[in-house]
This record gives sequence, structure tokens and C-alpha cells, in this order.
Amino acid sequence: MQPITPNWRTSSYTGTETCVEVADNHPRQVLVRDTKARSRGILGVQRDTWTSFIEYAKETQRRAEVLRAAAWRTELTRASYACGRP
Repeated sequence: MQPITPNWRTSSYTGTETCVEVADNHPRQVLVRDTKARSRGILGVQRDTWTSFIEYAKETQRRAEVLRAAAWRTELTRASYACGRP
């Protein structure tokens, strides 16, 4: 079997060079490295573990957005009551 050359990419979410790079073109693992310290090493993660991590991160982000929206509604309600408008 021929070695696979990693196809490194950064997250489109951050839009900067201050994150990690991911190479997910290997059939069995996902490779991760620091964008600013590429020579410091590579972390290899099994695909199912990486998928679980990504799902957890997305769910955590979704929950944070829900909590921020609830906090905003609470503040809006408090402000309305303070102005005499329930």
C-alpha cells in the first residue's frame, strides 16, 4: 500500500491562521497539527473518535447559542419591566 500524502486544510470557521490544520484524506485516521507550530508534531486520531469529537463540538456550540438567546430574551424582558412595559 502506498503512503498517503496528507491533504492539510484549516477550518473555514476561523478564517485565520491561528488554529489547527486537519488532514482527513486517510481511510483510517484524521491527522491534526498546530498551524503555527507545524514542526512540533502531528496527532493521529481514529476516524470514529474524530467524528464523535466534531459532533460534540457542534452540539456544545448549539447549546451555547440557545443559552445566549435565552439570556438575551431575559434581559429584554427585564428592560421592558424597568420601563413600565410588561
